[in-house]
Amino acid sequence: MELLSLLEELSERPFNYDANLNYVKLLRNDTNGNPSDLRAARQAMHSLFPLSEDLWIEWLDDELAVFSNFVASSSSLPSSSSSPEENSVVDVQEKGLFLLDLFNLAVQDYLSIPLWVKYLTFVKDSVFPPRPTNDNEDDEDEDDSPLKPTGWLSLDLARPIFQSSLQATNHHFTQSHLPWTVYRDFETLVLLDSTSSTAATTTAAAAATKNSETKTAVDAVRRIHLSRLATPHATLDQTWQDYSSFETKHDPSGYEGRMKHASSIKAKSERESRKRETSERKLAETGGSAHGWLEMIEFWGGGCTSTGGKQLSQGDLFFVRTCWERAVKELWNDATVWERYIIFLMNKMRVTPVVMGVVNRAVRNCSWSGELWGHRLRIGEILGESEEELNDVFGRAYSFIIESKSVDQYVLLAKNRCGLFRRRVLEESGSLPARTALRSAHEEAIQIFRQGFPDVDDFRVEQEAIHDEIHLFNDIARARSIYDTLLLSHQTSAHLCVLISDFERHHGRDLNRSHWILKQGLQKQRKDEDRLIILSAMAAFEKECSSSSGGDESGGFYDVFGKVKGIEWSLVVQRQKAAKKQGWSFDYSAQQAQTQLVQSQEPQAMETMQQEDSSMVIDIDQHQNAESLKRELEQVSSPNRNAKKQKLKHTEDAMEVDVSEEEQQKSGASTTAAPVKKDFYVLNDSNAGNIIRLINVKPETDSTFFKTLFRTKAPPVDYYLKAQEDGTTDGFIEFSRAEDAVAAALKDTVKVFGVSVSIQRCIPAKKKWDDFDENAGETEAGAAEQKKIYVNSLDVGVDKPLLRQVFGHYGKIKEIRFVMRPSIAFAYIEFETGKSAERALELDGKSLPGFPGRKIGVAISDKSKTKKRIADPKELIVTNFTIATTKDDLHRLFEKFGKLKDIRLLLDQSGLPRGVGFVEFEDEASAKSALQLNGTELDGKFLGVAPSDPNVRGGSHSTHGPHGKQHDRDGGVQIPQQRDRPGLGHPGRGGRGGGGSGGGRGGKGTANQGGEAAKVTTAVTTSSFVPRTASRKPQLNVKPGTVAAVAGPSVTAVPQKNTDGVGSKTQDDFRKMLMKK
Repeated sequence: MELLSLLEELSERPFNYDANLNYVKLLRNDTNGNPSDLRAARQAMHSLFPLSEDLWIEWLDDELAVFSNFVASSSSLPSSSSSPEENSVVDVQEKGLFLLDLFNLAVQDYLSIPLWVKYLTFVKDSVFPPRPTNDNEDDEDEDDSPLKPTGWLSLDLARPIFQSSLQATNHHFTQSHLPWTVYRDFETLVLLDSTSSTAATTTAAAAATKNSETKTAVDAVRRIHLSRLATPHATLDQTWQDYSSFETKHDPSGYEGRMKHASSIKAKSERESRKRETSERKLAETGGSAHGWLEMIEFWGGGCTSTGGKQLSQGDLFFVRTCWERAVKELWNDATVWERYIIFLMNKMRVTPVVMGVVNRAVRNCSWSGELWGHRLRIGEILGESEEELNDVFGRAYSFIIESKSVDQYVLLAKNRCGLFRRRVLEESGSLPARTALRSAHEEAIQIFRQGFPDVDDFRVEQEAIHDEIHLFNDIARARSIYDTLLLSHQTSAHLCVLISDFERHHGRDLNRSHWILKQGLQKQRKDEDRLIILSAMAAFEKECSSSSGGDESGGFYDVFGKVKGIEWSLVVQRQKAAKKQGWSFDYSAQQAQTQLVQSQEPQAMETMQQEDSSMVIDIDQHQNAESLKRELEQVSSPNRNAKKQKLKHTEDAMEVDVSEEEQQKSGASTTAAPVKKDFYVLNDSNAGNIIRLINVKPETDSTFFKTLFRTKAPPVDYYLKAQEDGTTDGFIEFSRAEDAVAAALKDTVKVFGVSVSIQRCIPAKKKWDDFDENAGETEAGAAEQKKIYVNSLDVGVDKPLLRQVFGHYGKIKEIRFVMRPSIAFAYIEFETGKSAERALELDGKSLPGFPGRKIGVAISDKSKTKKRIADPKELIVTNFTIATTKDDLHRLFEKFGKLKDIRLLLDQSGLPRGVGFVEFEDEASAKSALQLNGTELDGKFLGVAPSDPNVRGGSHSTHGPHGKQHDRDGGVQIPQQRDRPGLGHPGRGGRGGGGSGGGRGGKGTANQGGEAAKVTTAVTTSSFVPRTASRKPQLNVKPGTVAAVAGPSVTAVPQKNTDGVGSKTQDDFRKMLMKK
C-alpha cells in the first residue's frame, strides 16, 4: 500500500525529492521486489536530482554484487560447451561496461574520493582479476606468482579512466593519495607482468621485445612517481620513500642521479605543501563552514574579489578548482557557493564543457534557486544554445520552483528569463520579432505565476511587464490593459488598488481617474489595515494634487487625513485591549517614536528595505555589517566568562530587557512594559547568545520551516515553538555561532508564511547549569530534585529538534545541551520539573524514530557520582608525529620494547590525523621501557612519549587550556604555531604545569608526570614541516635512531631497523649521500 501511495504521489509531483528517495528505499528493502524496478527508480531519481555519496555507494554495491554473482556463475560453465562460454564472456563485458558507465555518472555529481577509489579498484580488478581465496597452505608458492591481465577489460580501456581520475583528484591535498595509490598499484602490476614474461622468453628476439616492454613499464611507474612528487599533497614524504624504494629495486645503478633530480622537484612541492597544510588547518578550525571555504579559496586567488588580480599558475588554478569542488560537495544546497564557483569559472577557466557541467550541477543541487537558473539561461545564451534548448531549461526551472512553493525565487527566474529577451530587443534596436518575443515571454511568465500561485497578493511579475511597456515600448495602453486584467481577479486587493492609482497618476490622462480608483477600492475593503493602506494613499494624493481650497471640502486633504488618524487610533485601541487581556500595558508614545523613526528614512532606503523584507530566505552573509557584528557579539557573549561579566552587567543595566511573566513575579518587577520589541529576551538557556526569538508566530506554524528561513554559514542546530504565559506563541532558532544569531537579529523583521514577524535577540539568564533544583531546600526532606537526564548512544544523525520532539512528550524542556563527535553523540536534557525527568527514563533502552537499530541510554545526570578514572600504566600517549604517519609506522617503532595490544590515532574534524595517538602494551614493563623513545625523530619530527592520563583532556602534560588555546603563566593566550602539540615529555614552551620539559614562561613542568625519560632539556622547535637542513644543526644533536639528551639516567640509543626491504634507502641515507658531494 505504501508503494502504491508513493507511486501516486510521484505521478502527481515527480519533482518531489523526498517522495523519490522514499520510493527507492522501499524498493531496496523489499526482498521480494524486482531488481529492475529498483534500478529504474534510481535512474529516474538521478535524472532529476544528484545523488549523495551514500546513495551512490548503496547503488554501486548492489550492482557490484549482482555482477560478481554473474561472473561466478559464468566461470562455472563446463569447458566442453564452447559456444555458451563465448556468449557468457560477451555478457560479462556488456554488464561490466554498464558498471563503468554507472561509475562514470557517480563521480560526476560530486568530487568523492571514496567513489573514485571504488571505481579504480573495480577497473584494476577487471584487468587483473584477484586470486580466489585458498586456505590450502600447499599452494603458497603458487600464490606468490604475479597476477595476469586476464580480466574482461583491456589495458587500453583502463588507462584513460586512471588518467581522468588524476585530473579530478590529484589536487585534493588531504586525500588524493588514495586514488593515486590504486593507480600506482595498477601500473606496478603491469610492470610485474612484463618482468615475468621477459623471464619466460626463450628466443633472443622475443627477449629483446619483452625487455623493451619492461623498460616502458618502468618508465611509466617512474613518471607516475615524479608527477606525484611535483604535486603538493599531504603524504609527500611517503611518496618520496616509495619512489626511493622503487628506484633501488629497478635501477640501482642510476639511483643517485635520479634521486637528485627528484629532490629538486620535491623541494618545491614541500614549500607549497606547507602553505596548503596551513590552509587545511584553518579550514578545519572553522568546522568546514561556508565562510571557511570561501576564505580559503579567496586566499588562493579563486574568489570573486580576486578576479582582477594576478594570473594564477596552472597548478594553483587546478588546486583552486579542486577547492571549489570540495566546497560544493559539503555545501551542496548553498546557492551562494555555487554562484561564486560559476563566477570563478567564467572569469578564469572558461572551458565550455567544464562551465556547463558545473552550472548544470548547480541547478540540480539547488533546483529552488531562481538566481542559479538565471545563470543557467545566461550562460546557455553566451555559449550559443538554441532558443528551443533555453525554453526547455526554463520549463524545468519553473517546474522545480513551483514545487518548492517559493514566490520570490520564481520572481527572480522570471526576471532572468525576460532579461534574455530584453537584451535581444536592445541588440536588434527594437525590431518587431524581438519585441514580440519579449511580450510573449512576459505573458508566459505571468500565466505560469498565476497558475502556480493563484492566491498570492504579489504583482512583481506583472510590474516587470508593465515597466517594459512603459519605458521600452512606450505603450501606455498595453500597460493599462495588464492592470485591468489583474483587477478582474484581485478586485479587493488594497495593494493593487494603490498600484493602479499610482500608474494613472503618473501615466494617465487625468488625475480624477487616479482619485476615483482609490475611492472605488476603499469601498471594497473590510479590514482596517487595508482601509488604512488606501486612505494613506488618498491622503498623499490630496496633499500633492488637490487644490488649496480642498482642505475645507468633504473628501479633501484634512477630511481624508482625519480618517487616516482615526483608523490608526482604532488600531491602537484594539492593540491596547489585546495587551490588557494579556496582562501588558500598551505604550502608545513608544510606538509613535518608532513609527516616526521609520518614516524619517529616505524613500529610496525604504524601498530597498521593502525589497529585502520580501525575500523569504535571508542571506546573513550578505547583510551583516562587520562593525555592528563586533559590537553586538560583545553584548551577547556568555556571562560566565569573568573577563566580560562587568561589561555585560553595564549593557543589561542600560537596556530594557523583555522577561517572561514568571521571572517578573520572582524579581518583583512591574509588569507595565510596553508590548514592543526590546533589545534582548532573557532565556533560561546557556546557549541563549546563539538564539533568536520570532515574536508572536502562528501556533500552527511548522517549526521545520525555521530551518531554511535564514541562509547562514552553518545551518541552525535547533528550532522550536514555545507557548508564552500570555497565550501567544513564539518561535526560537538556535544557530551554531553567535555572529549568525546577531546578524539575523539585525534584519529586525522576517516574513513567516507571508506575515511579518519581529526578531529579537536572546541572552542567557544568570543561572548556571545545575544538576539540582535551586530551591532544593523546599523539597521534601530537603532532598534535591534532579531535573537533568543524560542521553547516550545516540546516532550521529540525531539532532536537537528530534530530541526536543521525542522528550518533549514527558514535560516542558528547559534546555538541551547536545554534543556531537565524529563517531558518537550524547546529550544533556534539563526539564522544568524532576517528575518530567523521571518519566523520560522509560526511553532507556529504546530507539529513536528513524534510527530503529540504535538503542539509546537514558539516566538521571548526577555529577557527584562521577569517579576519577584510573590511568592505565600499560598505555602511552605519543604526540607530534606527522599526519602521514600510520599505525604501521608506530607499530614498527614500538614493537621492539614488547608485545603491543592496540594503537589508536586521533583524528580532527576533517578526518585528518592530529599527530596524537595512544600505544597500549600487553605489560607495564614494556610501556616503561618504551619511554626511551621520547624525543626520537620520526619523519622529520621529534616524538613526545609519556604515560597517558585519562583524567586530563588532551593528555597529562598538554599545554592547551580548557578552551583549546595555550595559556602562559600570566594568564595570557598564545596562538599555537601550525600544528604544534607539545606535551607528555615533548620539549615545548609548556603551560600551566604542562609539558614535563616545558619550563620557561610557559610554567614549570611536573617532574613525576612523564617519568625520568620525560625530562628532556634539549629545546626543539616543533612544526609540521622540518627543513632538511634542520637535522644537520649541531646544537640539536638528534639523529634518526637516537634519543635526545635527557637529565637523569643515561638512555641507550635505539637502532632503527630497515623497514623498506632489502636494498632500500631511507631519507637519511640520501641526505648523507648529498652531503658527501
